[in-house]
Parts: sequence; structure tokens; C-alpha cells
Amino acid sequence: SFDVVVESDEVSPQPPLPQTKQSQLLQSRCLPDLRPCGGTEVLRGLEGRSLSFPALPSTSGDIARVTWRTRGTHIAEAKPRQKVFTVDYLPHFRGRLLIHPTNLSLEMGPLELEDSGLYKVVVDTFSDPTNPKTFSYFLLVYGESKDGGRRRRGGTGLGFRVSPRGVGCHCRGSPAPSPPVPPHHTPP
Repeated sequence: SFDVVVESDEVSPQPPLPQTKQSQLLQSRCLPDLRPCGGTEVLRGLEGRSLSFPALPSTSGDIARVTWRTRGTHIAEAKPRQKVFTVDYLPHFRGRLLIHPTNLSLEMGPLELEDSGLYKVVVDTFSDPTNPKTFSYFLLVYGESKDGGRRRRGGTGLGFRVSPRGVGCHCRGSPAPSPPVPPHHTPP
């Protein structure tokens, strides 16, 4: 089931939205500060600036390999014991990624609007090689709109204004977000 309650200083609590793909799409388009549930952390960055993903939990040298992925593609890898850090897998990110050598966080910059999306880091350890740990982050890259407000644009080409106040959510058993649907398309 999918229950969402939106709360902020400017909006009174709302009843749960219907359990449809359309409601998930509405949330992703109209409520940009809604936090995905299920362990995905939302990160926000400004176009042209750099952003560091959170440091990985320290495991005192137990990390064998770390792989960073987005859109189903391997974008960076670290093998800290061998001091091997590879970030030039894709032309889109060439020259814009860095893996921190001690905390293995990923730094990206300068950010582009098209960098918005889901990022995952998979951590393989020597002590438990058959049970990798995965951490997920949803990156929202904002740029300045012509009227001075902020806008975010990913692969859909859509933009919207951002309120200075964030909104939070309470979710139970929410599925992964659906991919964006072009604005001229009406879901069945």
C-alpha cells in the first residue's frame, strides 16, 4: 500500500493520495521536495556547483570494492586497498567525478540539470563478500529560471518553482518511483 501525508508550515495535512501510478507521477512532478521512502536519501544541488554524496559508513579497511551507478550504468569504482579509483567510464561524467580516497564518497561537479536522478552505491566487503550493501540517493539538480525562481529539470525537460520551505512525507511500503511520463501523455 502507498500512503502519503504531506506536511509543511504552508500546507495543511492532506488525506492519503489514491494508490495509482498517476498519484506517484503527481507527487514527483508537483511535490519536488517529497522524500522518497524506503531508504533513499534526497540530495539537492545547484547547476554549475559541486556536490558530495554522503561518506560511506566506516568499516575499518573491510571494504573490498565500491561501485557507483546511475540509470543502470556503472559510473565510478574504488578499490581502496589497492588505491585504485576509476571515474571515467562514461563521456557524460568525464572530468566531473572524484571518489574521496578515505571516505569513498562521490563528488560530482560542475553539476548539470541532466544529472538529476537515482544514484546507488554498492559496497562489497572482505568479511561478507556474498552480501553487498547498497545505499540509494536521489539527486535533484536545480538551476535558476528566468524569473529568478529555481527550477529543476531532468530527462523530461520540465521545470517548476521551488518553495523555500520543504515538505516531508510519511510512507509505508511505497514502491520505487515510476519513471517520468512526458507532459503530453495521459497514463491509462
